[in-house]
Amino acid sequence: MLPAVVPEYWEVAVNPGCVAFTTVASWTGFGDVCYRGEQYQSKREEFVRFAPLPRLVRQPLELALRRHRDDDDAVALLRANRWQITDATAISDLASYRRYIARSRAELGVAKNAYVKGRSGWFSDRSAHYLVSGRPVLAQATGFEQHVPTGHGLLAFSTLEEAATGIEAINRDYAAHCRAARALADEYLDYRRVLPALLEACGG
Repeated sequence: MLPAVVPEYWEVAVNPGCVAFTTVASWTGFGDVCYRGEQYQSKREEFVRFAPLPRLVRQPLELALRRHRDDDDAVALLRANRWQITDATAISDLASYRRYIARSRAELGVAKNAYVKGRSGWFSDRSAHYLVSGRPVLAQATGFEQHVPTGHGLLAFSTLEEAATGIEAINRDYAAHCRAARALADEYLDYRRVLPALLEACGG
């Protein structure tokens, strides 16, 4: 089930001058899980895997991270590879969170390793907020791409090279991707569509 949004709460004001692909994340959550000898890990491990991405593109990549230590090896690795790391607690209220999305060019969404490896179909509520704000989303594939169309406004990636290609694709036709992002949110994420489907699935 995709997350629901209330479109009336999210203003679409596309600014082509916005340059950074951003995302909001946390290292914390559930701990690592071992199932049948396989490790299912956190978002930290996936960010480490994509650490070299800023060196492959000209776009600034920014991560608003909560609950991290500056001496964390993963944070140091990201900074060494030109990621811009900011403190997510500075955008913890709704107004500042909306402003953060509004000044973003697009979202670059990295998922928890467990969601990726398990092909869970997980889709971030934060990605939904970017889409409804008319901001394109480039999201790590978890299986969600089997349930919602990708390629216009919402793009999926699995590898470093696919992430770099996705950034280039969004920049090539930015205005069209912005329009497609909001249209996708209206069609698939509007609470008037999502909630009735949820109630029906629950037998309501």
